[in-house]
Amino acid sequence: YASTLLRAGETAAIITANKIPITFDRRLVEFDYGLWDGKKIPYLLSTYPEYFYDLDYFLSSAWKVSQGETFADLTQRMAAFTSDLNLNTDSNLLVVSHEMTIKLWVSSLLKLPSPKLLGSLDNAGITKITYLSPDDYRLSCYNK
Repeated sequence: YASTLLRAGETAAIITANKIPITFDRRLVEFDYGLWDGKKIPYLLSTYPEYFYDLDYFLSSAWKVSQGETFADLTQRMAAFTSDLNLNTDSNLLVVSHEMTIKLWVSSLLKLPSPKLLGSLDNAGITKITYLSPDDYRLSCYNK
């Protein structure tokens, strides 16, 4: 599965060597930063510094200014995606998405009190989650 954004599809094609069909799913697109999408980080840091020094505050409040997505919005769309996967303990799936989407999805699956416990993800970082049951996931690799 891959986000419908070009770079995710290209990454999925490289990983699979174009030998496995890729299912593109809009729910895997990057977290929607609203009006902040495409803006330079230095501009955002100087204009809205209060939102960028605490991820929990950013996720709870930045949407009011950016008109973007909320943590609850992303959690809901990723829960729907996860539900549609029809997972079982023998499933091996590749999901290619984006930093904030992956971070928030993993945080939600693991029921972490805060996504900031996970740290940042690198481009092409590998995260491995093992499905045990609908309410039980294990993180065995994060940003490798």
